[in-house]
Amino acid sequence: MEIGNFLGFAMFSVQRHSLSYHLTAAVLTSAILAAVIFAGYMMWVTSHVDDLAEQREATLLQRALNDQFGKIAKEQQSATQWDDAVTFSKAGDRQWLADNLGEWMHSFYGHDQAFVLDASDAPVYAMVDGRTVDPRSAPLEMKLFSPLVADLREQIAKRGAEGDLGAADLLFLDGRPAIVSVKPIVPDSDRLTQDAGSEYLHIAVRRIDNALLARVGSRYLIDGVHYLAPLDGPTAAPTLPLTNRAGKVLGTLTWTANDPGGHIMRETLPAAGILAVIMAAILAALLTKLRRMAAQLTASKTQATYFALHDPLTTLPNRMLFNDRMGRAFARHRRTGESFALLSIDLDGFKAINDTLGHPSGDELIRQVGQRLMGLMRECDTVARLGGDEFAVIQSDCGNSRAAEVLAGRILAEMGRPFELFGEHATIAASIGVALMPDNAQDTSELIRKADIALYEAKGKGKDRFCFFQEGLNEVVSYKRAIERDLKIALETGTGLWLALQPLFAENGKTIVGAEALIRWNHPEHGLLSPAIFIPVAEERGLIAELGTFVLREACRIVKELDIAWLAVNFSALQFRDRALASKVLACLAEFGVTPSRIQIEITETALIGDFEAMSSTLAELREAGIRIALDDFGTGYSSLGYLHRCHFDKIKIDRSFISQLNGSGSTDAVVKAVMELANAFSMKVTAEGVETPSQWRELAAMGCRELQGFLFSKPVTQDEFKALLRKGDNPDDKSGVE
Repeated sequence: MEIGNFLGFAMFSVQRHSLSYHLTAAVLTSAILAAVIFAGYMMWVTSHVDDLAEQREATLLQRALNDQFGKIAKEQQSATQWDDAVTFSKAGDRQWLADNLGEWMHSFYGHDQAFVLDASDAPVYAMVDGRTVDPRSAPLEMKLFSPLVADLREQIAKRGAEGDLGAADLLFLDGRPAIVSVKPIVPDSDRLTQDAGSEYLHIAVRRIDNALLARVGSRYLIDGVHYLAPLDGPTAAPTLPLTNRAGKVLGTLTWTANDPGGHIMRETLPAAGILAVIMAAILAALLTKLRRMAAQLTASKTQATYFALHDPLTTLPNRMLFNDRMGRAFARHRRTGESFALLSIDLDGFKAINDTLGHPSGDELIRQVGQRLMGLMRECDTVARLGGDEFAVIQSDCGNSRAAEVLAGRILAEMGRPFELFGEHATIAASIGVALMPDNAQDTSELIRKADIALYEAKGKGKDRFCFFQEGLNEVVSYKRAIERDLKIALETGTGLWLALQPLFAENGKTIVGAEALIRWNHPEHGLLSPAIFIPVAEERGLIAELGTFVLREACRIVKELDIAWLAVNFSALQFRDRALASKVLACLAEFGVTPSRIQIEITETALIGDFEAMSSTLAELREAGIRIALDDFGTGYSSLGYLHRCHFDKIKIDRSFISQLNGSGSTDAVVKAVMELANAFSMKVTAEGVETPSQWRELAAMGCRELQGFLFSKPVTQDEFKALLRKGDNPDDKSGVE
C-alpha cells in the first residue's frame, strides 16, 4: 500500500515537472519566436518607411527642380512678352535692357546671368552676377547656349513666334550645373509686329547653388540638401542625379535622410525590451500598434499624393491629374477606338461676384460649381478645375456629338440656377467649348487647343452657351480679331464710320416725317462693310457701348443741322446693361442742345429678354425726359402683350418679313391688320418697314398705317442726299415727334 502510494506520487511528480517543462519551453519558445518575429518586423518596417521617405523626398526634389524651370520661364516671359522689350532691345538701349532684362532680373528674381541675342544670335547685352558686362566677354557661354538657341529658332521657324515658345536645359557652368532658359522677345499687343526670324532672344541662367538648394529644402522640409560633383565619389546619403536633356549626368543632389523608420525603432526599443518578457497578448497588441503606425505613414503618403493631384478648394482633379487623365483617354482611344469629348468651361460673371461679394464668396461659388459639376458626371467621366474659374470635363465613351451636346446643355442649366453665398443670392452663367476625339484632333494638345477655340467662339456669341469646334473656326476667330482691331482704330480716330439716313414717309408717300440713322463703315481694306459683320463683333468684344456712343453723338449733330422732326437711333440690348445709360443719353442730348422729342430710340423684342426690370426702368426714365421709344422688328422676337403694356412703347415697327408677304388676302394681311389694331388699343403709332411695291403701299394705307419706310420711297442715303430729299418733298413744319 505504501509502496504503491510512493510510486503513484513519483509518477505524478514526473508528469508535473514534464508538463511544467513543456509549458515553460512553449512559453519561452513562443516568447523568443515572438521576439524574433517582432524584431524582424520592426527592421522591415524601419527599412520600408525609410525607403518611402527617401522616395518621397527624391520626388519632391525632382518636382522642385522642374518647378524652377517653369518659374524661370514665367519670370522671363513677364519681361520678354512686351512691346517695349521688342522696341528697346532692337534699339540697343543697354540701360533699358539692364533695368528690365538684365540687372533687374538679378535683383528681383535672383537670376545669376542674363543675355540678349540679336536676330543673328550675336550677344548684344550681358549681365553676370547682377552687373552688366561686355557681351563679347562670354564666348564660352555662347557656345554652351548654342544648342538651346538653335532649338528655339527651329520652333519659331516652324510655328512662328505665337504661343508659349522656349527652350531650357541643365548646363554645366562655372563648375556647377545651372538652369538655362531661352525665350523669344515678342510684342504683347497687335500694335507692334516683327518679321519671322527677326526676333531677339533672352537667355536666363540660374545656378543650382547652395542658396537655391537651401530654399528648396526649407520649402519641402528636407534637411542638408547640397550638390555633389561627378568626381566627389560615392556617398551613403540618398542621392538624386542631375541629368540634362541628352541624359548626361552633371552631378547629384544629396540630403540628410529624414529617417522616420530609425526614429520609430529608437522610440520602441525600450518598450520592446519590456514587452519581450511579458504576455504574448501585450506583444500582439504592440504589433497591432506598429501595424497601425505603418498604416498611418502610408495614409500620410496617400494624402500627400492626393493633394498633389487635386484642387484643395473643390477637391476636383487639378491640371496635373487632368493631363494624366487626358493621356489615359487618348491611350484608350488608340487601343480600343473609344471616342471621347473635351468640354472647356469658363464661368461668366465670376469676376463680378468676386468684386462685389468678396473673395470668400468667390471661393464658395467655385466650390459649389465643382459640386454641381460632379453631380452631373458618370463615374467614368473626369471633371477638373484648371485654375481660377476654368473647368474642364473629359466625357468618356462619347459615341457622338449628341451625347456631348446633352451634357453641355445640362451644365448650362445647372450653372443658371442661383447660388446661395453666405446669405446672398448670386447668378452666373457659363460658356463651353466642345471638341471631339477623333473628329477634331489627333492628339491631346490639339484637342485642348480646339476646345479653347470653341470656348472663345461661345463667349463671342454672347456667353451662356456652348459651341462645338468646327473647321474654319481658326480663320473665323482670326477674322473677328482683325475686325475688332480695326474697329477700335476707327472709333479712336473717328475715321471710316458714318451714319446713313433712311427717311420715313407719311401715307401719301411724299411727306418726310422723320428718319432712321443706320451705321456704316468704310473699311480701309474691305470697303463698305455690312453692319451684320461688325456689330456682332462689337457686341462680342465689348465695343458696343463705345460704338453706341458714336452713333448717338453723330445723330445729335445731324438732327441739329437738318430741318427734320426726329431721328431714330438703334440701341443694342447690351447697352441696357449699363444702369447709367439714361443719364448718359440725356447728357449727350444736353451737350448738343437737342430737344429729347427729336430723338427716338429703337430696340428689338429680343432686348426685352433678360433683366427686364432694369431695362423697363431705363426706358421709363428716357420716356419721362421726352425721348420716344419704338419697338423694332415687331413679330420676329419674343412678342408679349405684357411687355407692350409695361414698357409703354410709343411706336411699333412691323418687320419687313410681314410686309413682303402682303397680297391683299391671307393670314399675313390679317396679322398686319391685327398688329395695327393692337397698337391702336395701346395708343401706339405703327411704322411699316420694307415697303417695296406700290401694292404694299396701297394696302398698308388702306389699313390705316400712317408711317412707311422702304426702298419704294428711298434707300438709306447720305446727309447731303437727305437734304435734297427734304427740299424736294412736302415736309411739314411739325417737329413734335411721336405723340
